[in-house]
Amino acid sequence: MEQQKHPTTTGRRCAGGAIAVAVLAGLVALPATPATAAEPSTSASQAAERATQQDTTAALAVTHGLEYAPGDRLGLTGTAAPNADVTITGIPRKGGTIDRPVTVRSDQSGKWIVFTVPGSALAESYDLAVASGGASIDVTTRATDGYRLAERELTIPAEQRFVRGETLTLTGTADAYTSVAVLGLPGWKPGQPGTGTTADENGDWSITSEEPAFGALLLEARGQGLGQSRWVQERVEQEARPGEFEAFTIEEGLVYAPGSRLVLVGEALPGSIITVDGLPEQHGGSGSGTTRRVTADDDGTWQLVTLHGSATADRYDLTFTVGGSSRSERATADESFVPVQRDVTVTEGQTYVRGEVATVTGTADAYTSVRVDGLPGRTLGYGVVADRNGNWTATSADPVTNVFEVRVQGQQHGTVSPVVTAVIDQAPREGEFEAFTIERGLTYVPDGTVGLSGTALPFSRIAVDGLPSASGPSKTNWVVADVDGAWAIASSDRAATADRYDLTFTVAGSAVTRTVTADPDLDVVEHDLAFASGQSFVVGERATIRGTSDAFAVVHFRGLPGDPSNGKIVIADADGNWVATSGEPITGRTPIIVSGFGGGEYRSLQATIVPSERPQTPPVTVATTTFVKGKKQLIEGTAAPKAKVNIYSGSKYLMHVIAGADGKWSYTTGGVINTDTFTRTLKSEGAKDVTFTLTAAEQEQTAPITVATTSFVKGEKQRIEGAAAPKARVDVYSGSKYLMHVIAGADGKWSYTTGAVINDDTFTRTLKSAGTKDVTFTLHAR
Repeated sequence: MEQQKHPTTTGRRCAGGAIAVAVLAGLVALPATPATAAEPSTSASQAAERATQQDTTAALAVTHGLEYAPGDRLGLTGTAAPNADVTITGIPRKGGTIDRPVTVRSDQSGKWIVFTVPGSALAESYDLAVASGGASIDVTTRATDGYRLAERELTIPAEQRFVRGETLTLTGTADAYTSVAVLGLPGWKPGQPGTGTTADENGDWSITSEEPAFGALLLEARGQGLGQSRWVQERVEQEARPGEFEAFTIEEGLVYAPGSRLVLVGEALPGSIITVDGLPEQHGGSGSGTTRRVTADDDGTWQLVTLHGSATADRYDLTFTVGGSSRSERATADESFVPVQRDVTVTEGQTYVRGEVATVTGTADAYTSVRVDGLPGRTLGYGVVADRNGNWTATSADPVTNVFEVRVQGQQHGTVSPVVTAVIDQAPREGEFEAFTIERGLTYVPDGTVGLSGTALPFSRIAVDGLPSASGPSKTNWVVADVDGAWAIASSDRAATADRYDLTFTVAGSAVTRTVTADPDLDVVEHDLAFASGQSFVVGERATIRGTSDAFAVVHFRGLPGDPSNGKIVIADADGNWVATSGEPITGRTPIIVSGFGGGEYRSLQATIVPSERPQTPPVTVATTTFVKGKKQLIEGTAAPKAKVNIYSGSKYLMHVIAGADGKWSYTTGGVINTDTFTRTLKSEGAKDVTFTLTAAEQEQTAPITVATTSFVKGEKQRIEGAAAPKARVDVYSGSKYLMHVIAGADGKWSYTTGAVINDDTFTRTLKSAGTKDVTFTLHAR
């Protein structure tokens, strides 16, 4: 069977869901996890739930799927060791033919799922062999008239919540043994495929985001419900934080000019979501008002601005909802109210620090949008909003490495301004002007070329005024010192017809004037323009190229990695020797062109740098072997000195660390680890990839879990109470299936109410908490 790529990407699974990982010529093979946090609502489903309960260390087994509808598809659920490969032989493919075995991987609880495409199960029965970890079992699944897989609505149940800064776990329903793609999880971008999971035998699915969640999310699930392809959307909010509503303030905006707009500004906890009801309709009018949502920024400031001319009423009764609580305020029109109006400007004298994100500021009418084009990494049309005083701030998306020009337009005194431009130069560094030197070129051959070179701080920007030009009056020329601090600049070829030139060099805002003079006694030794022999280059290292030309010649280079797009120049010494070094490492075959005077004539050479492979670097190693469950973990290891070590979860890049001069590296996990194992992959240039798995260490016993409730009223939901360690997380399971969790209070007390009424005579659940023994309790009907 040919392996094809499934239309959804792989995501991290969680309790209650499974990931669709491949379509193998019509066979869908998926690892699985326990079903959902929603409790079954019927005694039949509760019986099925008890039948599938398995300990994570249970023997290899098939727990569901030993019957199927004739002519439909197979769906099998089973258990094995956690995170183990499970191979199934005898599975039918599309058209009913049986091909090579299929291997799936169990999840962290040991559960696995495999199912085939509709129309594949054509035989009366299939004899299957299931193998994992040296164990194997034989099972037979049979066609059963009247058997049907569960069909359920495709849903994302409302009112699901997440903790800001933590990963989001999302649950829902779909047809049993079908794939579900979820779009909109943290880290997802428009145009990307959804993250995949699968509905289990009960039609329940669940998935956990790879990245932490911040702010409300609009999530979309695509899959099959009630036998048809469907899609649903649901907004998922973050859980309210202590004091979140109390921290919310409205600083201004409850007074506005008649016929203008509302501009509401205030403070809140960073990341708080503020919902405002009763706002003016888009184009004014007397409707019931509209609703808008805004999010407080990292500084806790929030701002909401309606359209120009929308505030046509005398007043607006607004309702603000934050953290689940609401307050009402009235915004009132006032003819005497006049917002701040200012010219559109870019603050003069602004600079950037090379390698850092640049910040540009200016002014405009208060609370108006300002378009700022030209910021590195920002697309055309990038906009910001001026504050209450008419000040605006914009930042580049990328670190800045060169001078750039911004073009700004916005509202000034109530009308659209002309475009305002400004050049943002590099900020002067301490000692930058003092580090500037001229080492060669203060004399030149009459009627020849003025070529100057020297040193400066790396990436210093040097302005040179007064160089002779063949095209007319001299103008300002610029050169940037390379990564080593070397710089070189030249006039037009053979343009130095005067006896002297006064040149002004400006570096970091300071200037110095030097005179270059013609010297008829200069002895220009002529050499062929040529490369020196015996040079070698290494992949991943910068290339240093040596050669010869006429003495004092200006030699031009094009094609060296990391050099300016228009090339770079070097100046030959009195013996005609020159040296050039690439700005960045050579990664492979690199064509270059070298031009300059050799043998008294202007010539060009073409060559290809062919580097050899770099010697093998030291391997990446991991010293950490265990972690403490429920806590963040420091992970340590070694690599090549100063190597960059990239960290992946599966194929997803997470972050990187830089090894020290001794090769040691370390990092701390971004979140606590609540699973029994923790796996990551490390990649570093020149070294083999390393995948490591940590296991949970034995923990000191904490206060035990106790259950105070002993009985329930049949046909009703039941409140269950107990005790645990103060502020401990208590996970609730039905057998091996995770349902939900509660957090004990400071006094250790916890409680929860069952999600559905209890219709059986007994009710059993298992409670788990880090550092203490699991507790299984059974309640009896009164």
